[in-house]
Amino acid sequence: CTSLTWLGSQALIAHIGHGEAVYIGRFSFAARMGTSAAPVITGFIWDIGGAWIAFLFAMLWAAILVATIMAVPDPQSGSPSADGNGKEEAPSARPFRLRDLVPRLSDYVSSFSMLAIPAIAVTVAVVFIRNSTSGVQNSLYVVYMDEIGLTGTMIGILFAAVELTSGLGSLLGGRAMRWMDPQWMLVLFTTLAIALIAMTPLLGGIVALLMLAQLIRGLLQGVIQPVMFSVQSKSVRRDQQGAVVGLRQTMNRVAAIAVPPLMGVIADATTLADSFLILGALMLGACGLLALAVRRAPKFKTL
Repeated sequence: CTSLTWLGSQALIAHIGHGEAVYIGRFSFAARMGTSAAPVITGFIWDIGGAWIAFLFAMLWAAILVATIMAVPDPQSGSPSADGNGKEEAPSARPFRLRDLVPRLSDYVSSFSMLAIPAIAVTVAVVFIRNSTSGVQNSLYVVYMDEIGLTGTMIGILFAAVELTSGLGSLLGGRAMRWMDPQWMLVLFTTLAIALIAMTPLLGGIVALLMLAQLIRGLLQGVIQPVMFSVQSKSVRRDQQGAVVGLRQTMNRVAAIAVPPLMGVIADATTLADSFLILGALMLGACGLLALAVRRAPKFKTL
């Protein structure tokens, strides 16, 4: 349910914001702040009123969310579907059916066929490489931090630093697209983000340097997130927004599933510290291939 809600919210902001990075950046900022604040607020209420009050608060919050969603205008009502006179018509909607929840091969074929669009192919590759850093952080990064003697509180603060600057960076996505070519910004910032987490063992366990690396990495990843979303959203038709979001999330899950075991195998064969460097070298090599593809690919063309 949470995954479907996240997919739906991304498709909804793409519809309502017409794929503009400014609005997607604000959406990403709100999501980051919610993720950071919710555990603190709920924990505070739990300490004051106990478990029942905390869960009732969560139910009330969910009810407010449902009411808010119901108040959002139907984004499909403004979909461009020109008739013979060049006017826009709203597509006819059909009721939801239970069989819509059953996976269909045609949906997967249609979604993966979008990789034939250069802008989609490049951004999907960026999504996979970019999210490999999250796979590293959520697995062996924690083990390494514990191994060098950092407390659980400090490790949590390092995680929070990424979330904070990532949320702030997402607000700059729309402006950044005016400063720099989106294709090369995605490649450059992804490369830097990979390098910043790969160099973790080289920082000598110095908390100030670890924190600086996390802050910069979060900022870079935050900036490119709305840029990726915007490029993908503008590269497909309005009726394909949900499909491209699903494709993006599939790459997220693939990276989350593949990277931790791979890094574990490397760590078993060498050392935990070396696994950061080896995996970083592999990911930087992938960034190099991506740069070659971007150099040869045409500029992003959006609908």
